[in-house]
Amino acid sequence: MIGVAIVNVATISAVDLAASTSIILGILASSVALVIWIIYGLVNAAVMRAPDAPSGLQWTGLQGIGAAIGSFLLLPLASFDLADTVSGSEVLRFVGWALVMGLAGSWLATWF
Repeated sequence: MIGVAIVNVATISAVDLAASTSIILGILASSVALVIWIIYGLVNAAVMRAPDAPSGLQWTGLQGIGAAIGSFLLLPLASFDLADTVSGSEVLRFVGWALVMGLAGSWLATWF
């Protein structure tokens, strides 16, 4: 967090007040996201160390399904004018690549 602040000091001081507020909010949001990711990692490690822990592939699959549901619920927030921004084929291509990358990055990586 200190590194992010140091890198952005020059940027924040060079812009007007409205833009610097946006930058500071972005830094705060990314810091909160980092804290949430750390907490997730600690909770995930505790679950996997438990005596009744699920298998790695089952746990990865459950997390992947949860992430997919969350992603699709958040998709309308990607743009206020999403219908005019992308075509149906682009959405299908995105979903296809998301599935490929999700499978490769979760189940395949866990299996290896």
